[in-house]
Amino acid sequence: MADIEAVQADGSGPVAEVLRHLEAIIAESPPGRRLPTEAALCREFGVSRTSVRTAIQRLAERGYLSVEVGRGTFVRQPDPRRLSEQLGVLVKLDADSYWSITEARRVVETEIAGLAAARRTVQGLEAMRDALAGMDGAMRDAQRYADNDERFHLAVAGAADNEVLAMFSRQLQAMIRPARSEIFAIVEISPRAQEIHWEMYRAIERRAPSDAMDATRRHLDEMETYVRRMLGAGAGAQEIPGGSR
Repeated sequence: MADIEAVQADGSGPVAEVLRHLEAIIAESPPGRRLPTEAALCREFGVSRTSVRTAIQRLAERGYLSVEVGRGTFVRQPDPRRLSEQLGVLVKLDADSYWSITEARRVVETEIAGLAAARRTVQGLEAMRDALAGMDGAMRDAQRYADNDERFHLAVAGAADNEVLAMFSRQLQAMIRPARSEIFAIVEISPRAQEIHWEMYRAIERRAPSDAMDATRRHLDEMETYVRRMLGAGAGAQEIPGGSR
C-alpha cells in the first residue's frame, strides 16, 4: 500500500498509469463487466503483475471493482456520493492537468448551470445561498472560502437534478482541490470573485438558463486567464479576478 501512495504523491509511475487505464475502462463499462485477466492487463499496459494487482486492489477498496476468487475482477456499480474523494486523490495535479480540468469544468459546469436555472428548487437555492453566505464571511480566510466555494458549485450541480452530471461535478471539484490550495497560498481573495458567484446565483434564481451559463463561462474564462498570467509572472500577493477557484 505504501508504494501506491508514493505514486499518488507525484502522479507518476506504473501503478498510477494502470490506475488511469483502469479508470477509463470502468467509465465505459456497465456494472458486472469482467475485466481482462491480470496477465492480459500486464501485456496491454506494459507493466508488472505487481503494479496491476496493486491498482486493482486500490480500486476495489474504493468500491469500483469487485475481486472474486476463482471468477475474476468485475466492475461494480459506483456510489456517486464517494466519487469526490475517490478519483480526486489518485493523481496529483500539475499545471498541464489543471488546464485539462478547467477545460472539462467549462464543458460540464456551464451546462449544469443552465439546467440548474431551469430546474432549481427552493431547497437548492437555500443550499447555494448558505454556501455564498459562508464565502461572504470568509473573505479573509482562504481555506474556509475555498471550502464554501466548492459547496456552492456542488449545490448548483445538485440543483440541475441530474445525478450523472452531479457525479462529474464532484469528481472535477475533488481533482481541482489541490491546485486551489496552491493558488490560495499566493493570492488574495478579491470581492470581484465573490460577486460573480452571486451573478450565477441570481441568474439561477430567476430561472434564466442563458444568463446562468454565460456567468459560469465568464467566471471560468477569467480565472483561467488570470492563473496563466500568475504562473507566468511568478509568486506574489495578488487579487483573484471574477472567477472561482
